Amino acid sequence: MSTETETVHDDPQGRFIYTITSEHRKALLSTDPQEFESAFNSIAKGIRDTYEQEGLVLIRGLLEEDSLLQRLSEDAQAVMESVKIETVFSSSTFGNAFSFPKADGTETSNGGSFREAALTSTIPAFIAKVLLCMDQDDTTNSLRLLKDAFLAKGKEQSHCGWHVDDSGFWPTNSQSNGVNVWIALDDMPAKYGGGMTVSPKSHKAEWRQDAYKTIGSTKIIPIEGVHFDSPMFLQVFGKTCSMDTLDPALSERIESSKVEFDYLKGDCLFCTRWLFHRSVEINEEGLKHYGEDVGLKRYTIRYERGSAQTYRGWSMEPCILMDPNNSGKSLDKICESAGPFYPQCWPRLSDQSKQEAQMETLVRDKFPEIKIKRGEALKAITEHFNKAKSSESTK
Repeated sequence: MSTETETVHDDPQGRFIYTITSEHRKALLSTDPQEFESAFNSIAKGIRDTYEQEGLVLIRGLLEEDSLLQRLSEDAQAVMESVKIETVFSSSTFGNAFSFPKADGTETSNGGSFREAALTSTIPAFIAKVLLCMDQDDTTNSLRLLKDAFLAKGKEQSHCGWHVDDSGFWPTNSQSNGVNVWIALDDMPAKYGGGMTVSPKSHKAEWRQDAYKTIGSTKIIPIEGVHFDSPMFLQVFGKTCSMDTLDPALSERIESSKVEFDYLKGDCLFCTRWLFHRSVEINEEGLKHYGEDVGLKRYTIRYERGSAQTYRGWSMEPCILMDPNNSGKSLDKICESAGPFYPQCWPRLSDQSKQEAQMETLVRDKFPEIKIKRGEALKAITEHFNKAKSSESTK
């Protein structure tokens, strides 16, 4: 089987990459629909067609380099230096948009730039206006922040294999089609590795159902969900990153279709939720190029329509740990009753500070209790797995 890789270097044919100018950025944040139409008239359809057909589009220049992008990069560097791990990534933090100072003021917030990027920047505006054609005046059709994470790739020689995000990273059911944004916070030439590679058109590939089954994707879980004492739970839990060992032939097939980009700092790769992707180790040449202290930074943001519903069944989702009745509800309904677990990004709020204050209240008043419940849930699932393994070994 062929394993040739299509490596895209600035893609002059425009198959995947589109460049955004200051005029486009201004139009995205404008409330004047005519300004948007004028700026995007020549490229909006091409971008949408690429996204729908390929399952991805890479937008260059979406973040202003000497403003938000610079602050985001500086805050990400601070996070990377304070949080060190050695697994698939050298550093990772989740829920950065919810990072606020402690009540006693002893901790400096590093969440401001992440929160701005996720909630009010050109990124959600691009998704709403260009990819999803949402109307600013349609208050019944919202776009919400589902999850976000900062990650840094270092010298660790491991990666998460070909996958689509599981319920931990994407806690809505299989009926939704959200958008994943991967933001490069460093230059990442493909020849050195360390970025993310994708499989174009994999969201509609004929092999995708086999791939969903192999890694226990949300796509194969019934709408009523799966509880951890169900036989099916052991079939779907904990397999997300293991495509290469569970089905090497299928993994190789996806590998043969991959595209690796020469990422530039600030590049925003937009992918459909159902596009197969994987992280890439920094190769030997890259380790020589970057040095021992390498940490290639990226910020990932997942968005969903407010009408999307949370995954039913066993869940580690904070709003469901707080109140199991939130299972199966729409993101809009949850936020109406429980607070902005999934902050609104579109339509743009007239007073963003009010939502941020509510987010901070959640962090201070609810998250500590949720953290305890999460620990209890993890303990229960660990005991369940150990019992299942013990039973299997005695057969």
